[in-house]
Amino acid sequence: MSYSIIVSKVPKDLLPSDHQGDQFLSIGKELYQDFISIYSDYRAEINIEYLSNNELNDKLWYLFCEIYLNTNNYKSDEQVNKKITSFISDLCKPINEYKIFLSIENLDETVGQINIWDFSILKFSSEEFDNRFHKSKSLDFIKDKFVNVALMSFSEIGNNYGLIYERARVKARFNIKILQMYLRDSYTLHDDQMLFSI
Repeated sequence: MSYSIIVSKVPKDLLPSDHQGDQFLSIGKELYQDFISIYSDYRAEINIEYLSNNELNDKLWYLFCEIYLNTNNYKSDEQVNKKITSFISDLCKPINEYKIFLSIENLDETVGQINIWDFSILKFSSEEFDNRFHKSKSLDFIKDKFVNVALMSFSEIGNNYGLIYERARVKARFNIKILQMYLRDSYTLHDDQMLFSI
């Protein structure tokens, strides 16, 4: 037996212009499970990570209501699939690639530039920093934190700055372990010189 498990407001612009007050839509357990499954699939897509959980939930609910309340326009699976395809296309944003620079604390100053797998360890002089970032005035307030210090550099993709930073931190911590193994094998460093971190 099916029973209502979710009740939520229908977006006002989907209601008739002469409709007064709010209208609520309730869906049964099976439809609710479908909704959650679709939400989970979309949430994992990097193209739409720019949306917060609530924003994505609202947009999916809007799509669901639009199809559910306009069955005359969506009588066939083909019509429904076409609508969903258009919805996905409108939702997706380009994925950009960003160059990440994170300072490394306590890395021995004798260690020069190193390239390992998909990341590098490097240092900028003041002139190199200006040349790299085209003397951008907007970066003056952080310049002293990135000049003449050890930096880890690598690329990360996405369209949500917060999530890009989170992934970068996770990747950086893994890279630190790789760097420690590399330096232990390639440089004559004591254990107390290996206590660097992001």
